[in-house]
Amino acid sequence: MRVVVLLALLPVFSPAQEPTIADLVKQLGDDDFDTREKATKLLEARGEAARAAVAKAAKESPDAEVRQRAADLLAAYDRQAEERSLAERIEALKRLDVPAFDAKALRPTVEKKGRVTGREVWTANRTYHVTADLDVLQAGSVTIEPGTVVLVAAGANLRFHGDSGAELVAVGTAEKPIVFTSAAEKDGRPGHWGQLVALDANLLLKHVQFRRSAGVVLQAGPGAYEVEHLAIYDTRGDALRLVGRAGKVQGLTLRQATGTGLVVEGCAPNVFDATVTRCAVGVTFDREAAGGVERLRVADVAGEGVVVMNKSQPEINHLLVARAATGVYVQSASHPRFATALLTGIGDDGVRVTGKSFPTLTDVKVAGAGGFGLATTRASYPTVANFRTEGCKRGDRDVEAGSQIRTR
Repeated sequence: MRVVVLLALLPVFSPAQEPTIADLVKQLGDDDFDTREKATKLLEARGEAARAAVAKAAKESPDAEVRQRAADLLAAYDRQAEERSLAERIEALKRLDVPAFDAKALRPTVEKKGRVTGREVWTANRTYHVTADLDVLQAGSVTIEPGTVVLVAAGANLRFHGDSGAELVAVGTAEKPIVFTSAAEKDGRPGHWGQLVALDANLLLKHVQFRRSAGVVLQAGPGAYEVEHLAIYDTRGDALRLVGRAGKVQGLTLRQATGTGLVVEGCAPNVFDATVTRCAVGVTFDREAAGGVERLRVADVAGEGVVVMNKSQPEINHLLVARAATGVYVQSASHPRFATALLTGIGDDGVRVTGKSFPTLTDVKVAGAGGFGLATTRASYPTVANFRTEGCKRGDRDVEAGSQIRTR
């Protein structure tokens, strides 16, 4: 006998439909607590897709419970967006590299060396080859046009002597930066030139690149310096040293130095928007340095991200240190202030304080440190407010006898 199966008579099972965002928003005010909690978690998981409906509920719902949960969800969405943005910025720092030299910018060559005592204009239709030390003095000045390339011989230095009124005005544009580089780079050979040193000179740098040098030294005294969009690549030694009186630096990129990226020594500059990557040390404040740094990013350094030493007291706001041996190292009776900082991917301690130092750490997070989140020794007294740690292998805090962490 043949058995005939009538499929139409079999029951049809359909998977439970996933609740819509509108359904979940309604459930935020359900009489059952577990239902409200589940709806909250599901809406948080929906993220930006649910923001508009949740925002409307936070503003218009007659139910106080719904308004409160919706407000909490909006805050969670903001945190998610911030974390995504931060992850993208950290990944972008990881990808940064020294840009290739553009040989197409080279023009017929003019040789320069010795002393400059008059007023000179270096034009973009020429490439200037500094074959030996060049000293600008006795009220001499050099003005450089956008797009000009300056080639410098191995070991040769460019010095501007402010005590005799020397001046450098190098103003490029984003499309046509002014480039100083080693003459060897033109031929694709290894080699670095010396330093650009401004000794109390009047200095204006905008959209300027220094490549394959021994660094840039700006010493402010009777003269003044103003720097915007300065990039220093592939330095043998410290990339940029700021010495003397205060100056202004905005838009700073320091990439790949065998020494420290930025050294602030005995002065109080205002630094805005700085990125330091692939250096031995990120930033050092030394010899009672002060001033302010706003928006500082340090990544992929072999040693410390930020070092504050010898009674220095800078104020650093919005700091990111990603992948360093130590995140922040405060020592030798220093009193810096850090506000809004994230230290992540740190090999040893996130923040290390020693030598009778008194830093203030406000809204600082250490995420993933091989040592302690905050370690303090030798009679030091950091003050913390909203200091958080996450995933620190040796623990959140380590306080040596004679030291103390104060909470504000």
